[in-house]
Amino acid sequence: MSKKNVIVILVVVAVLVLSVGIYLLFFTMPSTQTGGVSNNSPFGNYNGSSSTTPQLTVTTPTPADNNDVSDYVNTPTSPLTKISTAPIAGAETFDRKISKATTTSIVRYIERATGHTREYDASKFSLNTSSNTTIPSIYRAWWSGNTVLAQFLDQNKNIKTFTGTLPASTTPTTQLTGKFLTDNVYTLAISPKGTRVFTIPAGESAVGSISNLDGTKKTSILSFPFNEWNVQWPNESTITLTTRPTFGTSGYMYFLTTGGTMTKALGNIAGLTTLTSPDLANAIFSSSNTGGFATGIYNFSKGTTLAFTSNPTLPEKCVWSKTVKTTAYCAVPVTIPVANYPDDWYKGNISFVDNIYKIDLKLSAVQLVYSLPKDQNIDAFNLFLDTKEENLYFTNKNDYYLWGLKVKGL
Repeated sequence: MSKKNVIVILVVVAVLVLSVGIYLLFFTMPSTQTGGVSNNSPFGNYNGSSSTTPQLTVTTPTPADNNDVSDYVNTPTSPLTKISTAPIAGAETFDRKISKATTTSIVRYIERATGHTREYDASKFSLNTSSNTTIPSIYRAWWSGNTVLAQFLDQNKNIKTFTGTLPASTTPTTQLTGKFLTDNVYTLAISPKGTRVFTIPAGESAVGSISNLDGTKKTSILSFPFNEWNVQWPNESTITLTTRPTFGTSGYMYFLTTGGTMTKALGNIAGLTTLTSPDLANAIFSSSNTGGFATGIYNFSKGTTLAFTSNPTLPEKCVWSKTVKTTAYCAVPVTIPVANYPDDWYKGNISFVDNIYKIDLKLSAVQLVYSLPKDQNIDAFNLFLDTKEENLYFTNKNDYYLWGLKVKGL
């Protein structure tokens, strides 16, 4: 074969290889999911309302602070108190009667590592052990009076839900006694009065039931071919179901009555997360967008939205007042790093440094209540108020320590 023919063959082979490479690179890439719900979605085709999606306000991210958190020293003059001495799984507040005319506010929590319960007396700044029953590696817990529902994983990765009760009077050696509910309770919420629990077990479909806290007198109220729900029980007669959010995918929220009637409340909102007020009149919600998220309050009767134009936050960082229907408190990030929300925040890929704000719907305003110390890196969630709503409590998502803030007078 002549040298000329060899060169021609090599050129042809090179062109063919190059062509195949270009084809593989540009024409066989996997398709990109752009979000939304397929035509086979159990949610149907719901266009929603343009008023339910506020315009995204992008906050310029700042570099993360990698310095260690400084020690925080509680002082009687500061409205902010670091309460727990270890990470917690869940907390509550209640009033304890001291005399016929006097009560004191108590915060009770359960430790994640040990399952021991402790009580903080805000009037005395004292912390005491109320049970030393060991339940290792609790990852979340819900309190209702003297009863706690605590969840952990067993050796086979089954979700165990223990419902335990403390006596009215406790000591450091008091035992937390109770029993286990059905394995693999995937989702649960306790009623506002604290006497019932709504549960959905793991599985491809959602089978929701209401029972007493110990699992007795169970009644099924939900059967749905989809089982990815965030659940809230804001009103004694109504539960809210919000599709578990992910960036770029449309989310939907439903009202579910305790009688089993399900109606659509919000929908077609990317990365939707919600928090409904106790009177069912409003919901704080967030929607994801490229690099960030937007926040608003949707009024169900008027179909209008109050947008957080300069102070966006996630509903998981808020709590509604039970005494003033138009008031809520929120932990609001100082800056919002560019990320896929809410996924990256859920996974712990990013965290916030917050301040505490108060929402007043009568004034259509969001006002700063307290600037949290930046050296504590507080990313607040699981907010709740005491019965007189004088104190606000929250957990720092960065380390799961419990904090309290006296909001009365601020």
